[in-house]
Amino acid sequence: MISKSLFTNEVKSGSFRVIYNPVYFDPNINRDLVVNSGIILQEIANVIQTVIQTLYLDRLVYVDRVEYLDRVEYLDRVEYLDRVEYLDRVEFLDRLVYVDRIEYLDRIEFLDRLVYVDRVEYLDRVEFLDRLVYVDRIEYLDRLVYIDRVEFLDRVEFLDRLVYVDRIEYLERVVFQDRVVFSGDLQIIEDGYYGLLQRIETEYGVHASSQNYENISRNQAIYVDLYDQMTSLQALVTEQTLTLLLTLAKETLITSFHSVNLHTDNLSLLIQKSQLQQQVTQVITDANKEFVEAAECNDSQLSITKTFTLAPVYSYYISVFGMPVNGSGFNPLKVSFLAEVLTSLGISPY
Repeated sequence: MISKSLFTNEVKSGSFRVIYNPVYFDPNINRDLVVNSGIILQEIANVIQTVIQTLYLDRLVYVDRVEYLDRVEYLDRVEYLDRVEYLDRVEFLDRLVYVDRIEYLDRIEFLDRLVYVDRVEYLDRVEFLDRLVYVDRIEYLDRLVYIDRVEFLDRVEFLDRLVYVDRIEYLERVVFQDRVVFSGDLQIIEDGYYGLLQRIETEYGVHASSQNYENISRNQAIYVDLYDQMTSLQALVTEQTLTLLLTLAKETLITSFHSVNLHTDNLSLLIQKSQLQQQVTQVITDANKEFVEAAECNDSQLSITKTFTLAPVYSYYISVFGMPVNGSGFNPLKVSFLAEVLTSLGISPY
């Protein structure tokens, strides 16, 4: 505690005592002016400041802070030239240092990790939103990427092969537990014969399966050419599974082409059956025909009847395929096909 005697030139603070020069007042000065101008109060303030500077040579003590040469101490912080120290952190110009972490502008450093905006870096891995990056691998949700392979849930992809549970697929072959399929055979088909298989499917197989036989080509030369190409392809392929599939494709070609002939024969039989039924009906009608002449006419009305007869091809079309749907008309492919059948039977189609 600091004390000052009003009648002596001593100021005491604990065991310290400071002697200062007494203040002398000029009796000529008006005492009211001295009091009003605060000269006495200023002198007291100067005395107190002298005492403080004498007792604390290394600091200035204010009500809210203590100022040292290298720092300013507040109740909640200490401010240095390069940092501000709080109870829970130290603030530098470029970072905040807490007990458990250091916060920079672009990252937060913990003891075991660095946290960035887009990733978290641990000692053994870097965590992104979509993956974990280790020294020897990258872990995605659906796969593990190593230097020499990529592991999926159902397979492992190496540079030269794919390893599944039931097979290993190489670039040139597929190895099953009971067989080996060489992809070279697949490449032969892809390079030179894919169009052949596609043509057999679109021009023959699809029409035969849907029973649109009139859409199937009956050109013998085209059929023989396709047949010979399929035979050549079968000779090039050695893998048994592909050989079986090619055999099925060749048999589709054969079956489709022959189905047209069967369909033609069926139509011929239907037409012949219709002719026989007409002949039988005509015989029965002629055998039981009676002419009845009217003896007299009781009214004077005249009746005229006009009979329209369809061309044979359309009559047989209705007999074989049924009446066309209203508004659709006769199918020209079926009419043309039926006309050829009638011609082969010696019947004029039109």
